[in-house]
Amino acid sequence: MYRDFLADDAGMLFIFNGKGTYPFWMKNMKFPIDIIWINDDAIVHIERDVPPCASEQCLSYWPEEEANYVLEVPANFTLKTGLEVGSKVEFYK
Repeated sequence: MYRDFLADDAGMLFIFNGKGTYPFWMKNMKFPIDIIWINDDAIVHIERDVPPCASEQCLSYWPEEEANYVLEVPANFTLKTGLEVGSKVEFYK
């Protein structure tokens, strides 16, 4: 929120303690993003090119399946990289 941009190679990872259908919204965002829901090791839902929202009545975006991670990346990152529902994800520590 309140950022002016997101670098092409950057993102924000949300880690939840358990699986759920966590909704996200674009309140106070200034640019569009892709929102990726991940369940353990695979993508379960993607919302692409989600527009910013400056009002008090922003849409909430919900996954179709439970997830325990959500990754926000620049708009159309998933199209440029070929990521889709079912794509495997590996986390490095």
